[in-house]
Amino acid sequence: MSFSRITRSGVATFCKFSAAASVAAAGGWQLWTMHCYFEPFGPESDPLFQSKYFKQHNPGNHPSLNDSCVRKVPLSQIPPELVDDALNGGSKLLDRFCAGVWGGYGTNVTDHFVVIGKTPRSVVLWGAHSPSENPGVPRDMENLAEITTDIDLDHGVAEFRLKNILYNGVERTSKDLFPPPIVWLHFQYCKLLVEAGVSHCKA
Repeated sequence: MSFSRITRSGVATFCKFSAAASVAAAGGWQLWTMHCYFEPFGPESDPLFQSKYFKQHNPGNHPSLNDSCVRKVPLSQIPPELVDDALNGGSKLLDRFCAGVWGGYGTNVTDHFVVIGKTPRSVVLWGAHSPSENPGVPRDMENLAEITTDIDLDHGVAEFRLKNILYNGVERTSKDLFPPPIVWLHFQYCKLLVEAGVSHCKA
């Protein structure tokens, strides 16, 4: 999706977003996603903006639409083996979360992302139209995304996050990245993905 117009690939992608959101709305998505929320997310609060991935894919630091969708779940609702594995440096909780994110509503957009980094608690992805083709060529719609899981023993919760940095990789522009209805759909779709991932992690 460009920022002066919507490309065909952008239309196709966000039509899928819209379709998923519409299906979810029919099934009471507001109730299902009521525990998801968006936290402050930007260069001053998250190291993703200072990462090698950001510098590689957005070297010009073009203006971006940034969001971080969060879901916290009591540890009592997470299988103990997943919690223990995470506390010992394993990736089973992250793997389970990712399987839920991409195995449901996320199936529609898996072809638009490639994994560019992974740790036991984080997967970093680069999103664009046909990202595996000419990966070094900037696109007019790009997305640097990160999926994370963390265990907070002090508060007794597991934290699940989906972060997005959406930007025009071709040119710097002061125009809005997307029209407001598309931004709204994007936020709803993020909540759906996070909740779908969390549902795979509960006991």
